[in-house]
Amino acid sequence: MIRRVLAATVLLLGSSMAAQASTLATGGVYGGNTQSVAVCYLFNASSNTINVTTNQIIRQDGTSVALASDNCSALAAGASCAISANITNNQAYSCKFVFPESKGEIRGVLDIRQGGTVLINSNLY
Repeated sequence: MIRRVLAATVLLLGSSMAAQASTLATGGVYGGNTQSVAVCYLFNASSNTINVTTNQIIRQDGTSVALASDNCSALAAGASCAISANITNNQAYSCKFVFPESKGEIRGVLDIRQGGTVLINSNLY
């Protein structure tokens, strides 16, 4: 009886851990009254392709911003990708990426820009 309970517990714990998604995100970042573009970059430092299931640039009120560009879906080993959006100059913005599996060795950064000039940036965690 104890073996059955132990086996069932191990099975449940193992299956629930395998189904969890991973997230990389920033807190709110504000570049000042000249900010106009938010760009979020990812880099895959692992040796495996990582799938990106959700990617967003989010206003401080929690609403998503329409993306101007998006080349993040399946991120090959050693590759980078980016999403970007035109933003207003009176709010903070965040990036969020969700992966169906462990994010492994994925790194990212959010740049807040005025044109091509980076005003401020923040790493994704």
